Amino acid sequence: MFDTTARNISDLSVLVVDDNSHMLHIIETMLRSLKIAKVKRAENGKVALEILQMMAVDIVITDWNMEPMSGIELVRHLRADKSGLNANVPIIMVTGFTEMDRVLEARDAGINGFLKKPLSTKALYDRIAEIASKTAETRDEEEEWSVGNETSPPARSGS
Repeated sequence: MFDTTARNISDLSVLVVDDNSHMLHIIETMLRSLKIAKVKRAENGKVALEILQMMAVDIVITDWNMEPMSGIELVRHLRADKSGLNANVPIIMVTGFTEMDRVLEARDAGINGFLKKPLSTKALYDRIAEIASKTAETRDEEEEWSVGNETSPPARSGS
């Protein structure tokens, strides 16, 4: 097992978005094993957007490839709505699409972290704890972007 006492994440609320019910269950089980009790589920980006228009969450964990709205489209909608309830919510993209052009596209759309499938509970904890710590330390600054188990891509152009 690994040390989860470095950063207590149990008080976070998380929305998990995936059109695969098995993967939704796996990620929810991982989150609950990390003592995160406030977990909401959405089966695609469209449902997630409806939920996020009604309630605030601390972190969104989303798959990329879904219908009728993909995870990347969800990210773009959230980031475009500057006055929205969850415009700045940290977003972790969890996907099997790990080609550098996809990683860069997700980063440029506004994600805060990237995890490749298959996913481990430790990698999920590490990414959530890292984002939660950065959010707590720099609420008014732009979030740093990170890639789990990957080399970080270059900074956004124009930054």
